[in-house]
Amino acid sequence: MKQIFFCFLLSLFFTSCKKTFTDDETLFKKHKTFKIIDGACGSIKYQGKIGNNFDSALDSLIKLREPFIYGNPRVEEYYIEKEIMTIDFKYDDRVFFSIGFTDSRGLHIFSLTDVIDSKGSYFVIRWCKD
Repeated sequence: MKQIFFCFLLSLFFTSCKKTFTDDETLFKKHKTFKIIDGACGSIKYQGKIGNNFDSALDSLIKLREPFIYGNPRVEEYYIEKEIMTIDFKYDDRVFFSIGFTDSRGLHIFSLTDVIDSKGSYFVIRWCKD
């Protein structure tokens, strides 16, 4: 009986150590900023949910950016660059992508600040000070 009780306490201890969140809003109310691990120096800061997954969030971001892109006389067409980022995020297995909008010459139209995750959340990059 003592072994069963001890095993129960151990399992209770280990399950309480891992933080789990039922939805993004609960998670991001508690944690808004996450460190960039690999590559550039900085962190990403949660801005909001703009889609149900990566593709719908990217569509929303494009709709937000296009008025500024087409308002720029030097841009006739644009391209989207996506790159996987390594973020210090231990809550689930989502993937983070930096999103860059470039012109036909490969020059960034905006400074590189947009990040979308695979679950439709939007973040901005906060670069380290030089």
